[in-house]
Amino acid sequence: MTAGRHIQKLQLAKQFTVDARTIQRDFANLRAFIDEYLPEYTLNYDRQNNSYWLSANGIGLNKA
Repeated sequence: MTAGRHIQKLQLAKQFTVDARTIQRDFANLRAFIDEYLPEYTLNYDRQNNSYWLSANGIGLNKA
């Protein structure tokens, strides 16, 4: 996941053939991990597009 790229929960559920609730729990776990270990990042939810995206709080992200 790179900064600015939006990922939809239903799209991931379909891609991995799991229930959307599973993806929701995964995002909750990711958010908790990011909050504890990577405070310079934030996992955001966009209600309008029903998608998640990662912000870097002023620092750049790359695919590495």
